[in-house]
Amino acid sequence: MLSNPPFGVDWKKAKKIIKDEHEKAGDKDFNRFWEKNYPTLCNKRKQIQENGDDKGICFITRLYGDFEENEFVKILPNEFFGHWRITVEQPLTDENGDHITTRDGTPTPDPKLRDYENIPFLLKDKEGNLVPQTIEAYVDREVKPHLPKAWIDESKTKTGYEINFTKYFYEFKPLRSLAEIKADILALEESSLELEKTVLED
Repeated sequence: MLSNPPFGVDWKKAKKIIKDEHEKAGDKDFNRFWEKNYPTLCNKRKQIQENGDDKGICFITRLYGDFEENEFVKILPNEFFGHWRITVEQPLTDENGDHITTRDGTPTPDPKLRDYENIPFLLKDKEGNLVPQTIEAYVDREVKPHLPKAWIDESKTKTGYEINFTKYFYEFKPLRSLAEIKADILALEESSLELEKTVLED
């Protein structure tokens, strides 16, 4: 719909309506934390406001000091953001389907079948509590049932951390119906035509 707008309307005129719909979807009031720079300073398009108890630096400081979960705050242990990056290997086979091994009998890995997994340090149990998990338990649960011959190259295992703000704070809000958007676009078209007529008549 975005690249080929329906109803035969002028894309340039309809673009703002559709863009606004996407910006509002799932949007929290995060502009309480920042304001736009005018003009833009290099790549710095936003800055934290310096005043106000309900926005900017004071608002952020109050949230931090209260240390309570709300729509802007999630309190989680450091381990929640950590994961292991593991390398999953599968045996290389010859044209007869036999596994190729080294002299000591160790399976030779097939580079074409090599895969990677990110395993979180923590997972939720049946009650929804965060509990530690191990690489071995994850592999037995998630990998072995599908790839029984696979193994983990422990020499390549790495540790990483990731904080995905969208994942933790995004709340989906349905877009308006196509009929409502269509009505707005057509109204915009009609308003533009009336304005053109006025200009031409003058």
